[in-house]
Amino acid sequence: MTLTSAAQSQTSQSFNEWGRECSSSEHQINTDNFYSSLGYRERSKKRCEITNQADLVLDKPFSLSFSFSTSSVNKTDSQWHSIFQIHSFPDKKMGEDWRCPVMALEVLNGQLRMFNRWDKSQLSITDSGHCSNSGNTISSRLFFADYDIEPDKIYEFELKGILSISDSAWLAVNINGEQIASLKGPNTFNDNKGPFIKLGIYKPTSWRLGDRFNYSYSDYTFEAVSWD
Repeated sequence: MTLTSAAQSQTSQSFNEWGRECSSSEHQINTDNFYSSLGYRERSKKRCEITNQADLVLDKPFSLSFSFSTSSVNKTDSQWHSIFQIHSFPDKKMGEDWRCPVMALEVLNGQLRMFNRWDKSQLSITDSGHCSNSGNTISSRLFFADYDIEPDKIYEFELKGILSISDSAWLAVNINGEQIASLKGPNTFNDNKGPFIKLGIYKPTSWRLGDRFNYSYSDYTFEAVSWD
């Protein structure tokens, strides 16, 4: 499917208005830019992210984009970290305490990869961990992988489509204007609310002493759109 060029609505919410989940004193937020920095001494908190809970709506077509860069890329780091997530709210009245991310843009060995998870069940069966382990109702797919990034280079990331449990749902990713991945089919959880956006570093894997990760984000846009 092709998105029309005419947007029905567009937001340019200031990063200052986003929620904050950051344990690092070195991060910086202003109207148009977010600098996420996370080091070894903050490893127990695992994250320096900001959150937008206003823009995404289930079953509504959208396009979101942002630019990011980093001053350091380690091509030999076999421990992943994420730099962008789409997350769902657990349905606490249904007994859910936590949801694994719907999508996560991760860095591994200096390359980008992205996963997608979904579940048509209103209440996920998670007898084997929280996510898509064998025996659970949550499914997972690799959206794309092996996209090289370089230090001090700006990358424009765009995600568009529709988040839904419908078989006709779809998503596509563009980086620097080039489509690098697309998928069709259910792509989110069967939840009453959400999902929401997280920008910044999440680092649950092993740390090396002295490691510090940093990413700069800017030019965030979100459009509720229609397609041809």
